[in-house]
Amino acid sequence: MKNQITSKILKFAFAFMFILIAASCSEDNDAMDAAELAQEQSNSDGMVSGRPAVTASYTSVIDYTTTACVDVSHAFTLSGWNGGAALNVQIYDVNISEWVTIDNFNGQNTSPQTLNYTFLAVGVYQLRYQISGSAANGGTNGFRPFEVTVVDCSELVVCIESAKTTAYAGNNVGGTVTGAGGNNAWWFAFDIGDGLSNVTANIFESRTNDIGDVTYNAVTKMITITFANNWFLATGETESVKWYSYANGSLPTNGRPTPGQAPNKGTSLSFPAVLGHQYYAIHLDVATCL
Repeated sequence: MKNQITSKILKFAFAFMFILIAASCSEDNDAMDAAELAQEQSNSDGMVSGRPAVTASYTSVIDYTTTACVDVSHAFTLSGWNGGAALNVQIYDVNISEWVTIDNFNGQNTSPQTLNYTFLAVGVYQLRYQISGSAANGGTNGFRPFEVTVVDCSELVVCIESAKTTAYAGNNVGGTVTGAGGNNAWWFAFDIGDGLSNVTANIFESRTNDIGDVTYNAVTKMITITFANNWFLATGETESVKWYSYANGSLPTNGRPTPGQAPNKGTSLSFPAVLGHQYYAIHLDVATCL
């Protein structure tokens, strides 16, 4: 009997101790949860892992031109993150079928950052960039692809247009007269003869500078202007082609026909011949690249 009472007392004591231990663990867990919550609240108000807390939403971007010149340094500017961020720009190497880092901006803490890279061959290049950190902090959540087309800029012609100047089509020297009733300004006329054969003549700028050809096609009955050596109609002109037509024997002899009074004006470099007209005084406003 005595042994039974002793055994019950021991069982009761062990059960009570177990309850105390469990309660203590629960309090410790509550304390830890409270501490973690307080730490999170503290971080949201101050610093997170040594970085400034997020106070706004940011969008990461890369600024560049989609066309680059071969053998010329090309700039890529990344921006949009908040605080510190590790940046990575990679190019796809088709020779080894792998992405290769061309610059890693580890340790750069401010936005923006600029990378300069020189492409050594023409072609279309696949690239990608990454900004570390969450999207809310301006991070990219992985790589973002972009593409650059590389061209040989030495083959590109940059034209600085010259001042407008005068040209005439044809090889027939126009008549000039000094004094009242005429003028002595130079001009040329284009003679297509009887219109049954093809005819080609020069286009002269400033009287002596050959800048192209004027042709008459006997089948289509069309007169066409073709420029050479980087000459062209002056830009911005709505009446850069002005022309008169004359029947045989009616070509003026008392000076150049007034261009501004020409019955035919426009910018077309091709026009139909007038039935029965042999001569054409074609005035052109032209320019070239300096």
